[in-house]
Amino acid sequence: MLHKIGVAFTLLMILALGTRGYFVNDDIANQTLEPFGYTNIKVIDKSILIMSGCVRGDSARLTVSATSPQGKSITLYVCTSWPFGRNTISVP
Repeated sequence: MLHKIGVAFTLLMILALGTRGYFVNDDIANQTLEPFGYTNIKVIDKSILIMSGCVRGDSARLTVSATSPQGKSITLYVCTSWPFGRNTISVP
């Protein structure tokens, strides 16, 4: 019985930690990029399981199209470790 509870708890934790990126709001991209001068920010994809371009521990990767401070259209990744608030910008 104790073994079954341990297995159920482990599966529940994997599910909870593995899908926390589902709760990331797209506004994270705006909050991260606007201070650096990016405009016309649009989230075009959201990944929560396979997130190349981000570091271990990140919970979501937002693929974003935006206009750079130099006026060029660019595609960026905004990686976040929600709910702890660390956001990073990466170029694919």
